[in-house]
Amino acid sequence: MVHKPGPSSELARDPRVRVEPLKVAEFKLDCGILYGGAVRDVRKDLYLETSDSKGPDRSDRARLISNSWLVLVPDQPDGSYSVILVGTGIADRDPVFTSALGMSTNSRTDTSGRVDATLKKFGIKRDSVDQVILPSLDFLSSANLILQDNRGDREPICGNAEYVIHRAEYDTVMAARKSTTDLYRGTKSELSLLQSRLRLQNPKRDITVFDSPEFKIGEFVRVVHHGGATPGYCSVYVTINSETLVLSNLFFPTVSHMNPGVQIGIGYSRHETFEAKENLLEECWKNQYIVLFPHDPGLTAGYVQPSRGGYALEKVGDILH
Repeated sequence: MVHKPGPSSELARDPRVRVEPLKVAEFKLDCGILYGGAVRDVRKDLYLETSDSKGPDRSDRARLISNSWLVLVPDQPDGSYSVILVGTGIADRDPVFTSALGMSTNSRTDTSGRVDATLKKFGIKRDSVDQVILPSLDFLSSANLILQDNRGDREPICGNAEYVIHRAEYDTVMAARKSTTDLYRGTKSELSLLQSRLRLQNPKRDITVFDSPEFKIGEFVRVVHHGGATPGYCSVYVTINSETLVLSNLFFPTVSHMNPGVQIGIGYSRHETFEAKENLLEECWKNQYIVLFPHDPGLTAGYVQPSRGGYALEKVGDILH
């Protein structure tokens, strides 16, 4: 299934690999959680490094966005695009986020419709998506696997897509370890329902679970396993002309979280996250990859550069257009 742009559309006029943000939600998060329990003065200094110069509000909360990412690859002879969705956004899986998102703790508030709506802005139907990459199965980036329509029927968010997950992430969720129930709140039931719906369409159809360090999707997109933030966490590398763009929640959620020692307070393993972030920073510096901070309100992006024994970001302009 591919997307054929209309002859007068922007995609038809300028055929190239594209990465587009799909805003699923906007919310505010307590800075104590955002910066892993750092003292208030340190949190303020860290937050000033982000693109939102207003800083925390009076309740010491920072504004964040939850994005999925649309990758469009013009790899068909007739000018059609392969369509890849990276992540499916945040939903009401954890009490920390229910009030921040204006969601009820007593009833399911569905944000999957927002994924559908943002896809439509690009003229793309949900069933035209070829792959859905789930870099992590935590509630921060892989909610909304199931869409509930007006009749109450539940179906995969992208009915014809191949769903891609790393083995370590899949096994952790399906094992339902108590130490990860908060981070993966609600994931197992949605993942099981997704599998059953896919198999209902075709008995041979299933989620693609890969074990290797890297999974390639065509010529321009690869999914790389890093671990750290979650056991099977992956980053997505997209080649755009001569540049490589790295989408990684290891740097969740803002540019002020680039330093390996600055971590959100609900991570899986601080030590493993530190090591994974440090290795990724070195890789991005040596290869001059562009790092994108997908939950930063300003969609900050740039090149990683050594600075004072650590790393700094040399910001670039609007790389998405």
